[in-house]
Amino acid sequence: MAKIISRKVLTIDGDTYALLLYDLTQGTPGPLSQGDTMISDEKVGNNLELMLVKKASVAPEPAPAPEPGPIPAPGPEPPAPEPTPEPPITPTTNNADKFGIAKIYGDGVGGSNWAMDMNDPGKDPRGNNPESSSYMPKFIKNSDGSFKIKNQIEIRWAITQNGGFHQDKICTDFQKCTAQGFMQDNLDWGTPPNGVEQTAYYRINKCGSSSKNGEAHFEHVMKGWRSTTGDQKVGPCNCPIGCSDNYHGNTYTNKCSNGKARQKWECDLKHTSGYKKDISGVNNNTAYNFQIGKWFGVKTIVYELPDHTMQLEHWTDENGDNKWKKTHSFIDNGVDWQPRDNADGCNVPAKGNQIRFGGPLTVFRSDNLEDYDIKNASIRSIDASKKLMGTELHAALTESHDTVVQEDLIHQNESWK
Repeated sequence: MAKIISRKVLTIDGDTYALLLYDLTQGTPGPLSQGDTMISDEKVGNNLELMLVKKASVAPEPAPAPEPGPIPAPGPEPPAPEPTPEPPITPTTNNADKFGIAKIYGDGVGGSNWAMDMNDPGKDPRGNNPESSSYMPKFIKNSDGSFKIKNQIEIRWAITQNGGFHQDKICTDFQKCTAQGFMQDNLDWGTPPNGVEQTAYYRINKCGSSSKNGEAHFEHVMKGWRSTTGDQKVGPCNCPIGCSDNYHGNTYTNKCSNGKARQKWECDLKHTSGYKKDISGVNNNTAYNFQIGKWFGVKTIVYELPDHTMQLEHWTDENGDNKWKKTHSFIDNGVDWQPRDNADGCNVPAKGNQIRFGGPLTVFRSDNLEDYDIKNASIRSIDASKKLMGTELHAALTESHDTVVQEDLIHQNESWK
């Protein structure tokens, strides 16, 4: 039977009501008491139910007649007792993050976690860009508590793992990283057995006119480190600095026109020659319904399957009401999805080139978005065996897309200078 985790009694026009909050993880609410009447019943969140009940009227017992005696002199009334504050309603399950945003998968064991500082994200010591400070967002706080990013058509907001970013410790040898499970250390984003769930809410107000990096879009860049060109040897493994080893979960904005919009997965093994080819399944051209000037949420999720292939997922909250559905997914089996050119010097095998190891930087990236707002961003280490919400029935069918998108090639060829 469902447990009552909050109860509040109200008196309206002489009638008594009870406002009850049930935890549905333990069953359904029990029957009402005799004479009680249900006024409303509504589910709030994934496992909570809010019920308003009118209590049965009970005639009070008559008070006994007072003994005759002298009438006392009037005196000051005693002070009214201080009201007891209502305890906050705390969910008994761990199905939401600190912002109340639903989690798709349960928390991982150990690993790194991060949540956006909604007071002043620009001062977060974990937010940086190792290439240039010009790529960092200049946050402007909105009256609703969100933050505006304006007149910056290239944003690369990199978030470090819990221990920070230390380039001298980075290994960029693909096979050594696969064997040890990370590039920097075991706190890297996506170090096995953990996956990564990256979340943010966006409101796109205006697209830029530039085509430097292709169609207006934003990306969640996951599991790797710097995206920069070059063969300069770095770190203990003495491999090129350009071996970036990250997945890009891209969300496009239909060129700022209302309607169906595209989502895509990319993989960059070496910047930029090591971007993997566009093959069938990496794009879903009608993944979600874009609306200009409206809040919507995007989650990108990466985790390893039991057969060591990598599962890549987009989840979208189209209306900004915390109702998520899987809108795109793709599996990197390490064989079919190959670099379009080469990943020379990175020791990448021809078979088994899916990125199973973690990296120290996860990035919020945007291109050619002239005015947009962001809030409630987070990055979590996850245990993908703990599915908290959603079923495969919610997944959109992935459309085949075998041809190269020329605009994608534009931004794949640019580098962080």
